[in-house]
Amino acid sequence: GGGKQVGVGAAPAESAEEKLAKQQATEALLAKFRQASAAGENWERKNVAQIEEALAEAKNWMRAGEVRRCARTLEPVWRNMSAKTELGGRVGLDLAMAYDANQETSRALEMYEALASSRSWEVKRLAKQLKFGIEAMQMLGVEAYAGVDITGYAVLPELALEKSYEQNYVGSTAQALVDSPAEAMAVLRIAASERAKQLWTPERVKASLAILRLPENRRVQQEGVLTGVWRLVLQVGAGGEVSADERLSQTIGPSANKGELRVSRLRAVGPLVGQLEGVMCQRIADGPDVQSAPSLRHDLQFDSYRVGLLRLPGGGPVTSTVLVLDATLLVTQETARGEDGASSAFYVWAQ
Repeated sequence: GGGKQVGVGAAPAESAEEKLAKQQATEALLAKFRQASAAGENWERKNVAQIEEALAEAKNWMRAGEVRRCARTLEPVWRNMSAKTELGGRVGLDLAMAYDANQETSRALEMYEALASSRSWEVKRLAKQLKFGIEAMQMLGVEAYAGVDITGYAVLPELALEKSYEQNYVGSTAQALVDSPAEAMAVLRIAASERAKQLWTPERVKASLAILRLPENRRVQQEGVLTGVWRLVLQVGAGGEVSADERLSQTIGPSANKGELRVSRLRAVGPLVGQLEGVMCQRIADGPDVQSAPSLRHDLQFDSYRVGLLRLPGGGPVTSTVLVLDATLLVTQETARGEDGASSAFYVWAQ
């Protein structure tokens, strides 16, 4: 009964050994799945600060219309995360929306499908809604971005999660001040982006530098290299004035003396551009070899200042402190001591 086949054509009965082997194989697959899920969640717990920093930076790229950079910022952390956790859901949603805005529809659909199994009800609900929206447009034959040039700025609506992002658009006169090192880094990276010009305000730049100048907030990568050609993105003078001049740059190269680097810097003199030549010497307390491990502080002395055929003194020594150094960004604070006391200027450089 029950539709079972007995007799001719019936499948041979399973032996106890076969049943045990199948059960063991199933348990091994389940254990492997649980181990993989736990590995992702363990990585998240150990790298919360890195994940939050990537989220803040990606949020600012998205608001600046840089959807490709937003996706590339989140992809390295997403590879190690689980779609089932709340934090993984936040990263996955932002990454999926970046793919969608960049017309990578198939990748966005895959992301939404994975996020539909999240343990966060809000992430699951949003993933299903966004997936349905794409599928509905495909069914109706509607092109989501017909007539839109995604090489320019593509603005996405902000969707509220349990911990929603504040409405803090870069370049808005009503935006809040920067309140974390991660957001400070994102503001400076946007200022350094050639495609995101004028999407920052002097107030946010100064607030970002005020955060990063604190020793505990500095971002200096061990693999960062000071040598190379750096273009000047922004300069904040001792009086707090913020300026930007695309003509200016500096070249840092090796020197014959150990612990010393040669510096050639272009500086504006009204409509003219002069050239400073000098050296930067690593402070002894900061480490033995400036060219292999970037030091946080240097003594900077310019020997000469040439404007056309005119040669001028280079000025007094300054102390240069590296606040940020990675593959693409260099932020320094240069402090000079004069009769009126110490005064500091900040420089944001990019490669």
